Parts: sequence; structure tokens; C-alpha cells
Amino acid sequence: MLDEVEEDQESSPAGGDLMNVTFSGDALSPVLTGQATAKSRVNLSFQHMQEAIHLMELSKDCEAVNSGKTFTDGDFFNHHRAYVVGAIMTSVASVEARINEFYLDATDNLMGSILDTGQQALLAEL
Repeated sequence: MLDEVEEDQESSPAGGDLMNVTFSGDALSPVLTGQATAKSRVNLSFQHMQEAIHLMELSKDCEAVNSGKTFTDGDFFNHHRAYVVGAIMTSVASVEARINEFYLDATDNLMGSILDTGQQALLAEL
């Protein structure tokens, strides 16, 4: 039987809830339970830029294969346009994602931030 149960719940600086529970019982039947909160983040700016580069290379290949053809000769123009527009859109998505990641570096306090503590505090005020 447990002699004492103590619970302490608080909010973490990163926004998650943390609960610390301390149990005490007898030596013959110890009861240990716990709970942990974890936070993770996936950065997509690099993946978006890799996709933009891949689409740009497909565009160049499409141009090389169809060199000398007019835009009315087959579907190559539609494919080429899709590659170019896709490359532009994903490069813009990459820049937007990096801006958001930069801001989150200041507010999340996850390891791997490129900002020092003073820069994080300044950016977190925005």
C-alpha cells in the first residue's frame, strides 16, 4: 500500500504540460509510474529545396530531349511548364519554410538552434 502520493503539474517553457509524480510505498511492493512529454519538429525547407532542384533538372532534361521542336509538337511543352512552375513553387515554399523555422528556433528552444540566447529572446518578442 502506498504511504504517500505527491503530484506536481506545471507548464513547460516550450508549451507542453509536465507532470511530476512521486510515489512512496513499502519495500516489498514498490509502485513506479511516470509520464513524459516530448516535443519534436521536422524542418521541411531543405526537402522543398531538394525538390525544386530535382524539378529544375527534369526541366533541363526535357529541353535537351526536345531541342528543335516547336511548342505544338507533342506534350513536351506541358511537361516542361509543369517542371518549371513546380520548381518555382517549391523554391518559394522552401524560403517560406526556412523563415518559419528561423522564428521557431527562437520560440521552441529545441537543441540545434543557430541563434544564441540573446538572439532567441529578441526574436521571441516579435
